[in-house]
Amino acid sequence: MKESLPDVLKDLRARSGMSLQQVVAAFELEQMELTKSAICNWEAGSRRPTQQNLWMLARVYECQDDERLALMDLLFKCPPSRRASAEQN
Repeated sequence: MKESLPDVLKDLRARSGMSLQQVVAAFELEQMELTKSAICNWEAGSRRPTQQNLWMLARVYECQDDERLALMDLLFKCPPSRRASAEQN
């Protein structure tokens, strides 16, 4: 996996072949709210997903267990102040 969370998220979505709308629809099936702009913000690095959203993305993108753990590791490598302000949108 790459070193930055935004790059990894972009790569995983590309690998899955899913559009932004398809990812949003997958979240809706699990009764979770998500917007296309939230995904764009995560992939651009301007915001970080919550743990719950990141775990759901890993499910949607059909990540292996080691990839899921690596994603969580990347999330927690951010400074505490950015982690505390992690937002969905």
